[in-house]
Amino acid sequence: MSDFNFIKKDERDLFNYHDKKIPYLSFKSLDKLNIVNNAISLRNADSGEPVKLYFAKDSDIKEVTAHNRIFMEELGADIKARVAPMQKHTNNVHVVTKDDLGTSLEKSHIEFTDALVTDMANVPLVVNVADCIPLMFVDPVHEVIGIAHSGRKGTLNCIGLETVKTMQEEFFSDPDDIIATVGPGICIDCYEVGDEIYDEFSEKWGSFVANRLLKRYNNRYHLDLLLANKLVLLDAGLRDEHICVSNICNRCNCDKFYSFRGDGGIINEIAVCLMLK
Repeated sequence: MSDFNFIKKDERDLFNYHDKKIPYLSFKSLDKLNIVNNAISLRNADSGEPVKLYFAKDSDIKEVTAHNRIFMEELGADIKARVAPMQKHTNNVHVVTKDDLGTSLEKSHIEFTDALVTDMANVPLVVNVADCIPLMFVDPVHEVIGIAHSGRKGTLNCIGLETVKTMQEEFFSDPDDIIATVGPGICIDCYEVGDEIYDEFSEKWGSFVANRLLKRYNNRYHLDLLLANKLVLLDAGLRDEHICVSNICNRCNCDKFYSFRGDGGIINEIAVCLMLK
């Protein structure tokens, strides 16, 4: 359990730690629903070797496949059922059907997509992140799930809202019933952005909200991506008490998570997985 102690006590209260060959965290708020498995992979295996669940540049596909097979087995899933999109910082949502099962680890056929929704059981939905915010959604009434990769562009264009809309339109989900999670992801202190980002949020979301999300430190703006995503989910109609926000920062803990800014680029990415049992 010592590997879990890097997280502050109040954050540890949000998660269960799974001491597996590929260790991972799961949100307690989703675990207690008893209808899904959820997982946020850590950077290193129990052996101390790096976990490689994402096919990055110069990756060994055999190694990535082997790690994904282990990770899926730990979640009670089959790698042949794994579904992941080809993320491009969009707000596009794809409804997963049986035709999507077993998407390629090298290049998914679900292109220009950053969110997935399904009502199919035993189908692990996966997004990869290395500072961006992972979002997970569970409708326990209709047994529908969704997952999203929400970076700055996806957040600005409200991918969380689009995911909820798709759950409503395709599966009749009521936002009042949906349980959601936000993060882990880069914190406001670590996420320095240019002045043009303030202008983008101010133009699209209004200056009042932009001033709440972007703070100026040492003559540079810093964006609170975690809070921004929570506001998107509230705007989508979710109840505040149904949204669990993690304040674990990838960059602050880049010895435990992959971090684009902490690593100076993409070395690999953590995998975030959600599956209906």
